[in-house]
Amino acid sequence: MSSALKENYMNLPQPVLSPSKQAKPANVEKVNNPPTPDVKQGDKQEPTDEEIMLQLAGKTEKTSGGNLQGNFAKFRAERARQKKLARANKKHLKETPKTLEQKDALRLKFVEQCKKYMGVPYHPSYHKDESSPFHNAPLYLDCCGMTRRALQDLAEDFGFVIGPGNQAYQFETCPEEVAEADLKPGDLIFTAGTYFKEGKKPQKHDLVHIEVFIGGGESGLQTIGARRQTGVVEILPSYKFESKSYKITKQYCRSLDTWLSGKCTPLLDPKYWETKFKTNTAHLDSCPDKKSVFDACDDDEEHNEGEVLDENAKYFYVNKSNGWKLVSDALEKRGYTRLPFEYNFRTQFDLKWVEGRSAINYAKHEDGQLVNHISNNDVITNKIGLLTTLQDSYGADFPPAFFPMTYRLDRPADVLQMLEDIEGDEENKHWIHKPSGKNCGKGIEVITSEAVKELVTKKCGENEENAVPSGSVGEDGVIESRYSNLNLENGLVQKYLTKPLLLNGKKFDIRVYGLVSRCTPTQFTSFYHPGYVRLSLEDFTMDEARLGDKFVHLTNASVQKKHQDYKERGIESIWSFEQLGEYLVANGKTTSKEAAVEDLNDKFQFVINSVLKSAKNKFNRKRGFFDLLGFDFMLSEDLSPILLEVNTNPALHLDCKVMEGVIPNAVEETMDLVMKSHEMNEGGTEVLKSGREITEEVGGRFKLLNDTFGEGFDYNGRFGVGKGIDAVKALRLSPRND
Repeated sequence: MSSALKENYMNLPQPVLSPSKQAKPANVEKVNNPPTPDVKQGDKQEPTDEEIMLQLAGKTEKTSGGNLQGNFAKFRAERARQKKLARANKKHLKETPKTLEQKDALRLKFVEQCKKYMGVPYHPSYHKDESSPFHNAPLYLDCCGMTRRALQDLAEDFGFVIGPGNQAYQFETCPEEVAEADLKPGDLIFTAGTYFKEGKKPQKHDLVHIEVFIGGGESGLQTIGARRQTGVVEILPSYKFESKSYKITKQYCRSLDTWLSGKCTPLLDPKYWETKFKTNTAHLDSCPDKKSVFDACDDDEEHNEGEVLDENAKYFYVNKSNGWKLVSDALEKRGYTRLPFEYNFRTQFDLKWVEGRSAINYAKHEDGQLVNHISNNDVITNKIGLLTTLQDSYGADFPPAFFPMTYRLDRPADVLQMLEDIEGDEENKHWIHKPSGKNCGKGIEVITSEAVKELVTKKCGENEENAVPSGSVGEDGVIESRYSNLNLENGLVQKYLTKPLLLNGKKFDIRVYGLVSRCTPTQFTSFYHPGYVRLSLEDFTMDEARLGDKFVHLTNASVQKKHQDYKERGIESIWSFEQLGEYLVANGKTTSKEAAVEDLNDKFQFVINSVLKSAKNKFNRKRGFFDLLGFDFMLSEDLSPILLEVNTNPALHLDCKVMEGVIPNAVEETMDLVMKSHEMNEGGTEVLKSGREITEEVGGRFKLLNDTFGEGFDYNGRFGVGKGIDAVKALRLSPRND
């Protein structure tokens, strides 16, 4: 060990956390990328690896202008070239070896990250007694769990994402042995042993324990780890110890250098892991470029003490976020047992409820396991995905009456059409720009027609050095040469509703729910649940000086919560459907509150059914998939519904009484409908029921929308009869294809 490393290590703090001050570890967050358009190769060949490395060195090559077809070909080739360049750059950086100083620094960082989990208890099974100070703790970590968690936290530093394998897997990925005298902070100590208790399942290589060496102390052999079943992650006086659970047969000292070099591949017995995890050995090397950490190996072993879960019990996993307590309570009332939060990688469960698809290992998903996201729900939950799905469904009749005219900014043809429409539409002067792949109102802006032109002109100017000068050819030719080489970000521009229905002068939207309770290859069942109204806190205005005021134009709760008066006035920003109905009666929009609410629900049901029918043949379909989706609508002055977006992770927070009257019921009934849709008899055979039968058994507020089982069901409602909707619009609401 370098002297600098020793000196730096000895200066590290050695905290001991009380149960009430346990550190909350950071998660390695994976971004679910939006779908990108198909890119076809143009006439120009992709650059060679040598050319790419020249690009990395800073050498570039100009491209010349041409006709529209030629420019499109160059545009496609340029997109492909840039992607390949990015891949080469990332590969170049990854393959650049770390210096000794960099490795020493990462060693210390790894040790420090392990210390952040000091005080975290070992396993929930040893703290079932409510008198235990660790009963119902927010996090539990056994020995391999601590090292795994620290590595996951530092995935970008190490250059890989380790899978959830236990100490045997970690042992095989660190094959370099080291003598005790040469141990450095961060090196790993693996312990092999045989259990005293008869019948206990032996671990692979008989490995029962792992600790992280830190040195120092009286023995000079201190480690950090979770050794005692009723204890916590702590500093231990020496890696040499005696266990009450097993007889220690051997201890291995393994260098951290393999991981420090960015390698994490099981080398001793790869065929074992290939068979065990039902994957290719090529995937056993964890890759940071993958969208999900599940591209690494999975661990179906119990924690290192060999505890086996009750095979007759039903287990669920919910991540600790967005209304998890509601979900947990609903499932526990239905006889399920919650798995600890650190079991996020576990593939053995009966139901899993998480915020996003990236937390679900679809490659390991077994038929019938309940997971709360359809694996490709982004065909409607992503802005571009929703647009594409509706375009494919409606064809020449796009857009339907409930969806604004929309243009994709990453498609030059769309941009050209948008510019043409802007020139030909003197009445509509305002648009809304929505970057793709973002939520909570991030990046959304209301802009004028002139600003739209400036947006694409600016982008064109940034990407096209040799544009044909304006006025040098006919007008169409100028537009083609100026805008055909665009390389904009994924995003949309939509016509902005400048005359929405207002509530007390304020813009609002309406959150309702669509549930896909069953999405198998042969059966598709969906439902609707009413929701609540969200108002802006500022009066609505189209004054150009306030087009950038998000408190005026965006109703997202995440935006409105930042308003300076939210604490005092936040409660008035959430209305019930009943309050909305009363307002419509008081302002002459209808004569009956009940009729108004019924009519709105009817319209929302029809639109949601239309969207889900448009998507159902695009959805990946497998027994166990279900999805509770949030649909957001605005209303025009004539009460026509305008679909804004579909959310994969609708908020389940209970911020006020109105939400308390909606969300818990939606969660409770979701569980009942999903379980009835996937019911099994005692012999393990699926009990097939129609949507009508399921609805009758569950009852409640959910309304059946679509069912393909048996005689089937398709909600047509009364849309087209209500006030302000004419027959032509009504005809255009139904998708062309089912």
